[in-house]
Amino acid sequence: MKKILTLALLFSSFFFSLSCNEAHERPKPILVFDFGGVIAEADKEALYLHLQRALNCSRPQVAQVLDHLRESQAKGISEEEFWKEYAASTNTSLPQNWNETLDIAKQSAVRPIPRMIELVKTLKGQGYRVAMLSNVQKHQAKVIRDKGLYLYFDPLVLSCEIGVEKPKIEAFQILLQRLQAKPQDCIMIDDSSENIRAAQQLGMSFILFQNVEQLQAELKTGL
Repeated sequence: MKKILTLALLFSSFFFSLSCNEAHERPKPILVFDFGGVIAEADKEALYLHLQRALNCSRPQVAQVLDHLRESQAKGISEEEFWKEYAASTNTSLPQNWNETLDIAKQSAVRPIPRMIELVKTLKGQGYRVAMLSNVQKHQAKVIRDKGLYLYFDPLVLSCEIGVEKPKIEAFQILLQRLQAKPQDCIMIDDSSENIRAAQQLGMSFILFQNVEQLQAELKTGL
């Protein structure tokens, strides 16, 4: 009887040890960030002022030009080609260094949130995998790349490169394919409730981003 009890205790101790190890070795969740409004903010006013001065246009006219630019890019027309056509159709004389000065203005308009960059670096240092799923136009993606703000994220899934935007489920499915992960392995961090609902529908955990302090508090509780 004592021998049976001893064996039972040994087995229970063994399985308890296994369960503790499994819990301890549970993989860390993959953190998926949005870009605009989470990692960085756009100073649209500065860009509008630059274009108003450069094109001698009113603000509503600049807004219309930018709408036409987005439509052209959706059809596969490059930004450089768009501005050539714009200059010809409006009889506007653009300076030779137009594209360079416009790129500088765009870069100045992208304002990274320093504490968010530090938080991402800290999370990576703690062993968390950090990815990005972002809706972005080609010309915006170029500016963000030039500023080095995409370097922290792997994989980097951009709508202008995959041909589909959030909150469409296909965008999240492409992300998961590139991660080679299941929805329940991921936490989506986004400032759009519509995008969050799509992630939730697919089975992903989520944090609706409001500010750095709120995100840090929720990560501390949930990780």
